[in-house]
Amino acid sequence: VTVAPGPTGTDAVGSDEAPLPAPPPAPGGRLTRGVFTGRGWFELGVAMLRAVGLPGDRRLLSAGLAGAFGVRPHRNFGVLTGASTWIGDVQEREGVDEDGNDVVLSASVATTAWDIVGVRGFLPLGKRLEPSVDLGTGVVFERRPFTGRRVWGGLHAAVGLAVWVAPTISLRVTADYRLAARTD
Repeated sequence: VTVAPGPTGTDAVGSDEAPLPAPPPAPGGRLTRGVFTGRGWFELGVAMLRAVGLPGDRRLLSAGLAGAFGVRPHRNFGVLTGASTWIGDVQEREGVDEDGNDVVLSASVATTAWDIVGVRGFLPLGKRLEPSVDLGTGVVFERRPFTGRRVWGGLHAAVGLAVWVAPTISLRVTADYRLAARTD
């Protein structure tokens, strides 16, 4: 016994619509170059800081917070502004307590750096990795509890590596160098 095939397409029983088009081809394993680059960025971060060159040859290990905003007009170039804050020194002062005893007061010196303008160069690798280099300049503010506020000129340089976890989210690790200097 031979059975003839039934009608297909719009002639099939119960079908009023044309069949759906074929699905698009599955993407290959390699990402298209330029997919993970972004047009700008907003970053928040935590930092570990090692301060050197403090008075009395002291060194300090501190933690801080950082943030930056940037615009990327070209895939290899961006302009940024950012700020970071940390404990940059410890200030001591001799004093007298309420019982008349001599004491040494110690207080942390909060430091804030504002990179007024900076540039970031990118090297898109075509995958989810993106090395970058930052150069910036701005001002550094020290809030010293016993002697008042100091303002310094600042230079900032960084080398970083971003790993894109989604087309709009990346994780970035950097090694930064910051120079704060005054004329005196």
